[in-house]
Amino acid sequence: MAPTDQVSVTFSQRFQWLPCDVVLDPATGSVKITSYINNLHPQEHAHLYPIVERFIKKSLPAWDILYRWQDDFAVQRLQTEEAILDCQAEEDVNCGCKPWDRPLGQDEAPRHPYEPGGEEYEEDSRWSLCDIDEVSDTSEFCEGSKDKGLSDQDDSDQDDSDQDDSDPEQGYFQGSQRRKLDEAWFKSTHRVNVPDSDPNAAGYVKITPGDVKTTGFFKDKKQIQVIVKLANIHLTPESPSYDGGSWHTEGQLKEHIVSTALYYYDSENITDCSLSFRTNTVDLSDEISYNQYEHGPIYRTFAIEREGDRQQDIGSVHTKAGRAIFFPNLMQHHVSPFRLVDRTKPGHRKILALFLVDPAIPIISTSNVPPQQKNWWDQHRLHNGESLPDSVNGKARDVEWPMGLEEAKVVRLQLMDERTSIQEQYSGGSWNFCEH
Repeated sequence: MAPTDQVSVTFSQRFQWLPCDVVLDPATGSVKITSYINNLHPQEHAHLYPIVERFIKKSLPAWDILYRWQDDFAVQRLQTEEAILDCQAEEDVNCGCKPWDRPLGQDEAPRHPYEPGGEEYEEDSRWSLCDIDEVSDTSEFCEGSKDKGLSDQDDSDQDDSDQDDSDPEQGYFQGSQRRKLDEAWFKSTHRVNVPDSDPNAAGYVKITPGDVKTTGFFKDKKQIQVIVKLANIHLTPESPSYDGGSWHTEGQLKEHIVSTALYYYDSENITDCSLSFRTNTVDLSDEISYNQYEHGPIYRTFAIEREGDRQQDIGSVHTKAGRAIFFPNLMQHHVSPFRLVDRTKPGHRKILALFLVDPAIPIISTSNVPPQQKNWWDQHRLHNGESLPDSVNGKARDVEWPMGLEEAKVVRLQLMDERTSIQEQYSGGSWNFCEH
């Protein structure tokens, strides 16, 4: 996908989440919401605004660390520029760096002329170096070869019985004992030079308690923008389970969300669940040196599946009530499934989600856009006894804005469809270590 195409699918032409503006006091670290929270009426729900402000204040130290992470705390622990096999076979072995170059034991039957390693065998593409790493039981053969030698008579007899006389090559590749011995030998004599890390080395962990600020966040910014979301999941005996969420990041390029804070403030009668994380990795196909058609060293070095996706699993966090989780919006995340503990009673989980807009890139907020909820306007006019002049009253009824609840539901579905499509495109991409 070309860079211009990537921007077009991540920068919506129709929708944008609206943040509220939040003033910070650089001296005390206190916060004050100065524009309405979208969908949270500033008068009817005025008692909730100080609560949200307290949660924002609690988020600032963690958000500030995440915001400074790349410049101040990021560490590259391991670095390699190649994924190439290091042949350590004995000098007297005529090794072409294939498993069937293994020297046979004294009691092993000779290789069939048309099986791999035989005199008449013509190599094809049936075998790949990464096949070795996909065999789960080679370690026992490595140990066996050390203890008993590779010339065990039982192994030889078993190898003969495994072979398909009508097609020696097919018999070899269909899990024969000889193939397992060959691959165990190959794995022990053809290692990949992987760099070692020293957990005690200076500079591997840069962050210290003194780096956590209590004031002066985001280079002493006096105002930030926060998108506020309240999410409740209710389960009932009729609907006792939640299937889990999809992998996603928050928002689109238009929102410039850099960090997320999740507060799990209430949970009742539901099973344990977790929040899992993964991230898109850099395409290494142009960055490292590797031999053509040899994917095995790449798999051993980076655990990259042949033609697999470029998602790297990072881990998961248990989402119990009372826990707060902070993470950068570079990570995709999803909620694991959960269900009712007691299926005869209802249960729920309640979350406050706060999304920090990049403090360096302010966007259109509720300071710029008046409330879009039609009932807010109707209630305001009714409460204040206001009415439009007859000359404009008829025209006002023809105006399609603000929107009513039913229209808002339709627009919400359109927004969700657009963002789902964008997330699917963002999550795409596979490794392609092709020929040089």
